[in-house]
Amino acid sequence: MTKAWFKCICGFEVMGLKSFFTLIGFVTVTLVSCKKDDPPVVVANYLFATPNAVTMVAGTDTTVSLSGGVPTYIIVHEPKVNVATASLDGSTVTIHGNGAGGSSVTMGDNATPQNTATVSIVVTVSFIHP
Repeated sequence: MTKAWFKCICGFEVMGLKSFFTLIGFVTVTLVSCKKDDPPVVVANYLFATPNAVTMVAGTDTTVSLSGGVPTYIIVHEPKVNVATASLDGSTVTIHGNGAGGSSVTMGDNATPQNTATVSIVVTVSFIHP
């Protein structure tokens, strides 16, 4: 069996077509990889609120959990006070229903630019029939 020899432009001698194409694949992958002068890759670190919508009865509380982003978290937009109030303790938002209506609360993180997550709030009034 005759062996075919190829010489790559990089100066390596490889034997056989399979070895040649393996080396070409390696060189291609190497050529498209990052260089030391490339800017760092920025990975988005979104802020999530779970759940992102709540429906509740006036006079009750519900909680929402924050995750992702860059702690510490803050409330950047309060809900309408006649509909609900919100407080934040670490990554837990407690929403208290004050009266019927709709509103929202928006939390932000410590990133620059700031990531935000908004929770829609619907408050209903419960009527007790005699």
